[in-house]
Amino acid sequence: MLLYTSLILVPIILTPVELLSKKLYTFLSLFLIWIVIAFRALTVGSDTLTYAQLYGQLAAQNLSGSSLLELVNGRFELGYVLLNKFLYVITPNPRILLIFVATIEMIAIGYFINKFSTSQSLSIILFITMNFLAFSMNALRQCLALTLVVLAVAFLIENNDWMYLVMVIGASFFHKTALIMLILYPIWKMKLTKKIVIAIFLVTIVVIFSFEKWFGFLTTSIDSYNGYQVSAIGDGGGSTALYVKICILIV
Repeated sequence: MLLYTSLILVPIILTPVELLSKKLYTFLSLFLIWIVIAFRALTVGSDTLTYAQLYGQLAAQNLSGSSLLELVNGRFELGYVLLNKFLYVITPNPRILLIFVATIEMIAIGYFINKFSTSQSLSIILFITMNFLAFSMNALRQCLALTLVVLAVAFLIENNDWMYLVMVIGASFFHKTALIMLILYPIWKMKLTKKIVIAIFLVTIVVIFSFEKWFGFLTTSIDSYNGYQVSAIGDGGGSTALYVKICILIV
């Protein structure tokens, strides 16, 4: 807890550096975060130990014939399995997996912040306080997908449509749900009038408050996500947490 609190203070303490060089400030802040994510204990994060234990098994995965088809329809996406195979050639120590994911993530976040943020310090603080840091220490596949999605959004802002598409599809090779980001393309291209903004807002509200129903439908329809059905939100126990999260995001 002390270390986590310290990471929140670091961007504030380094604020004078931002006045001298914004890029240096971003590098120093993210470098300290990178150290924590990359070299955390394998017991930090609910899924970290599982990923570490599966590292060797996934690296030994057979990718021929029916095994490949079973993999595609299974829990772990092809891109993530290939990454494990590639890293295992370098070393059988699963630590390299954490280092690789942390490095790719910090490079993408750093690029995005330096490119588009008007306040590097606020961006770093939000990255920590809005649970993206905690998320980075839990879900490796989702983190890799999110990293590519961040780059995809950067390309979309710069109107590089092909690279946006490549990045989103690439992200889906680490987590299938990344494909939902394709819906951002028509939204980005449309002319936002008051009516369209209101319509998007209303649709968002409906999606949020019908979360349990459509999420339950998805988890029962897609075999690889059946395990999520037993989560707190899925059984109704996390409804309060969901509404509190909504309030926090609105604020």
